[in-house]
Amino acid sequence: MENLDYIHSLINLCFAENKESFVHSYNELQQKSNWKNIAKVNFLLPLVFYRAKKLGALSALQQKDSELADKQLKRASVKNLKLNHAFSKLYTIALNNNIEITAIKGVYLQHYLYPESYLRQMVDIDILVAASKVEELRKKLVIEGAIPITVHQSRFIESLLHQISPIKLNDVSIEIHRNLFDSFDEFVCPEALIASNSRVETLSGHKVKVLNNEFLLVYLCCHVFNTIRGGSLRLISLIDIFLLLNKSNINVEQLNSIAKEMNATLALQNILYLVSKLFKVETPCCPSTPENIELFPISLDYAIKIFLSEQPPFDTSHYFTKFKKINGFKNKTKYILHAVFPQQEYIKNRYLQPPFTFSKLCQAYIIHIASFIRTGNKTIFHFLRQKRA
Repeated sequence: MENLDYIHSLINLCFAENKESFVHSYNELQQKSNWKNIAKVNFLLPLVFYRAKKLGALSALQQKDSELADKQLKRASVKNLKLNHAFSKLYTIALNNNIEITAIKGVYLQHYLYPESYLRQMVDIDILVAASKVEELRKKLVIEGAIPITVHQSRFIESLLHQISPIKLNDVSIEIHRNLFDSFDEFVCPEALIASNSRVETLSGHKVKVLNNEFLLVYLCCHVFNTIRGGSLRLISLIDIFLLLNKSNINVEQLNSIAKEMNATLALQNILYLVSKLFKVETPCCPSTPENIELFPISLDYAIKIFLSEQPPFDTSHYFTKFKKINGFKNKTKYILHAVFPQQEYIKNRYLQPPFTFSKLCQAYIIHIASFIRTGNKTIFHFLRQKRA
């Protein structure tokens, strides 16, 4: 499969064991006019150029790529310093107010899995906080100069989700999670399960709570599973899982037990199967028979098309599954109304640039409502097709 070979070449640029192997993959990708853009979109360029530098392969690059390598590595390093400075300030504010935070996703993975933290690019900082402390931390951050950003249609809809709207601290977006999944998600994760699968690590000189390896692996697979069904994902998220498997002695029995308790066995198996094919490695918990693999909602071809910025057929069935889990007809109706007619701040943040006018606001609402109707129609048609089948 040509597209799979493309992904294998990209991955080899990140993890080639010798100069010859790196140069071979580089020369193959030179025939693809957009490979650097694909690598950039998937957050791979720092890894690629770092590997070239380590293997002494920079001289084998075209001059423009050699110059780009230096710029990319410097830019990634500077950006990461900014992110880590914001994390240190966030940690200090939380500590001073006796609020315990758990570092999740990139802010922890970049320190734990990568030889240099800046190689794991991030767009924001994700932390988990006890639900009872979320609002307090939000207020404390605002007092310290952080700026809230409205990205949820309403406070009602936000209350159903696993995280509040982001807050910008030192121009870095902070995403505060009250849980790991939405209240109407298929996955479940009680606070007690998180507490029993956590440990303390040192990040940027701070003692911070993190998830243990087995729990973290299940969570990352669930996150990828949800994200890719929404039609987007970066290959760096699969690299996180690949590196976690390489670095850790995963207790398979514990892994299966956690996945079962979180209703995440299918997600775990599906994503680990993708990792096994993309990285040519054996992974735990993967079914070996083609019959079982065919039952996976996310196919290898679908994932690769997303990594290559193509537009695979959009599956909206998971949206309908989530919607059905909202408690009661009243709450379902309320959810739809708030989704169709969100607060003005949401519309402004998503669709508009200042200066704001009534005319532009009306146009933005029309665009938003039309988008909601299109997605709703796709979801209904997909549901009806499944019913007929």
